[in-house]
Amino acid sequence: MTTRPKVPTPVEYGNDTNFWVEYPSGLIDISRKTHLQSVADTGASEGPPPLQPTQVDIEVDRGRTVRIDKEASAIVIIDMQK
Repeated sequence: MTTRPKVPTPVEYGNDTNFWVEYPSGLIDISRKTHLQSVADTGASEGPPPLQPTQVDIEVDRGRTVRIDKEASAIVIIDMQK
């Protein structure tokens, strides 16, 4: 299995109402409330924002981490075994 390379700069995926951001560190932030362009206009750093008390980082395979908002997310596990 091949691993998709990490991005060289932060990248926003999705559309105006449903989006997430991937950072060069391997963090995929699906808890963001503001778009990258909005943050860039303020001159803020390109790194991920600090972890807030309502967020949790979940380590996944291949050196990636997914950040979710505990108050706005649900995790569903479906066991597909026989």
